[in-house]
Amino acid sequence: MAKPKMGRPSVRDKVLTALPGIRSRVAKRAGVAVSSAGLWIDALHAEGLIYISEWRTQKNNGARLPLYRFKVKGTEVDKPKPPALGEAVYQQRYNERHPERRAEIRQRYEARQIAKKARIKTLFAPLMSNSTKQYY
Repeated sequence: MAKPKMGRPSVRDKVLTALPGIRSRVAKRAGVAVSSAGLWIDALHAEGLIYISEWRTQKNNGARLPLYRFKVKGTEVDKPKPPALGEAVYQQRYNERHPERRAEIRQRYEARQIAKKARIKTLFAPLMSNSTKQYY
């Protein structure tokens, strides 16, 4: 009969005892670096001992992170990663957080348009003096 292993627990064992969680939380609970925990999580996932149960959205930047759990029944499958939100959603969120910025951008745009019309008028005024049509 094999003797039980005594001494310091391995990083793998620390990571296993710290599950379930996202990589950074597992690393914090296990007391190891995030890179080491990430490598072990990848290895355990490849072995089929753990699976992705859900995707959590971070509050500060909206990144989607996998939440890892043990496979208990052996029939659990990884939850697929949700699709990206798209540029329109990101722009809408930015505009909601910074309403004053939208007004500033609008003012600069209108000022550029006025300046552009004035430049066109001064450039083409000598050519248009005899014409009755306005092209600007």
